[in-house]
Amino acid sequence: MQDILEGLHYVTSHAEIKLVAEMMVIISTLNFNNNVIIPIYAKEVLHEGAQGYANLLSATGIGSLVAAFLMSYLARYGLNRKLYLAVSLGTMILQSLMLFIHSFGLAVAVMVMVGFCNMIFLNQSNASFQVGIPNKLRGRIMSVYVLLNQGTTPIGSLYVGITMDLASGLWGFPSCGLLALVLVLAVFTVHRKTLMLWLLPKEQM
Repeated sequence: MQDILEGLHYVTSHAEIKLVAEMMVIISTLNFNNNVIIPIYAKEVLHEGAQGYANLLSATGIGSLVAAFLMSYLARYGLNRKLYLAVSLGTMILQSLMLFIHSFGLAVAVMVMVGFCNMIFLNQSNASFQVGIPNKLRGRIMSVYVLLNQGTTPIGSLYVGITMDLASGLWGFPSCGLLALVLVLAVFTVHRKTLMLWLLPKEQM
């Protein structure tokens, strides 16, 4: 616990890592609930059985695999803040648009893109936590990353489970995407100076 507290102190004291951490809290909580949402969405909206559920999960895996290959190529160029912002907004917008998707083929295509965005988001979040931090604090700071990456998702699973129980499986993805979008835009407003630095051309940073 002491290690996590020391890591949290460092994260909250550095603007760029703090912004990444706040984005991780939101996106890891709300936009990584595929295992909870897809079975209900497949059954209630797409009227698919176990095979349809498996295909949708596989689609997210394919998107993640493509993203992993892409990031292994782009790693030589270091952090890409514009790409990071694009995939963060991308996964939220895509999940919001699931409200209008009732076609299995189109749902598969969107799941591929969601998997792609989520993998790049995690890759760039991890890199953001590791770049430029003191070696003596690396373990403590990465413990915060693990906490944000895996520790908050069950909260989102509870939220989306209640939402689908009350409003049907159609609202699983949109309820997460729309809420995440509102919260992230609020975070961007608070961190607008850091955000503007991220949007500058590399030669001006």
